[in-house]
Amino acid sequence: MEVTIRTARFSDLEDIYSVETSCFPKQFQISYDYYKRALEVYPEHFFLLFVDHKLVGLINAMPTNKKDLSDSMLECMADYVKDGKFLMVIGLMVRPEFQHQGYAARLMKRLIRVARDEGRKSIVLTCRKELIDFYKSFGYTYQGISASVLGDEVWHQLRLDLDDDDDYQ
Repeated sequence: MEVTIRTARFSDLEDIYSVETSCFPKQFQISYDYYKRALEVYPEHFFLLFVDHKLVGLINAMPTNKKDLSDSMLECMADYVKDGKFLMVIGLMVRPEFQHQGYAARLMKRLIRVARDEGRKSIVLTCRKELIDFYKSFGYTYQGISASVLGDEVWHQLRLDLDDDDDYQ
C-alpha cells in the first residue's frame, strides 16, 4: 500500500468535494465554491493524502491575522492574509472507510510542520466534543466553546501554540 501526501491542485477539486460530501452530513458541509476559491487563494496550505493513488483525506488551513476561527472564514476569503500569524483549520477529513488508520494524524503532522517552518504563531481549529482528545494528542489546548454555529452544532475551539511569544493573547 502506497501512502502519499501532496499539495492540492485545482484539478483535484471534484475529488476534494467528493471527500467533503462523504465525510459530513449536508448541514456541516462547506460549499463547493469555497473549495474552488481556496484552491485559487491558498493551495500551499491544502494537503491531500492518497492511498494507492486514491484521494482518501485532506486538511486545509487558511492563513490570517485573526486569532479565532469564525463561521465567515468557512464562507469567504475576507480574512485571508498570506503571511498571517495564524492558520485556521477549515477542514480535516478522511473518507469513512479509511478512518482510524492514522491518516488524519499524518495530515495534521504535515500541517504542523509546515506552520512551524513558516514561523506561524499558532494553529486554530474547531471540532465537535468527541474529537477534543484527538487534537489534544498533538499538543492543542482547549479554549472553550466556539462562536461557530455551523449546522446548529456546538463547536469547541482548540489552539496549538507554535512559539513562546504570547503577545497576541
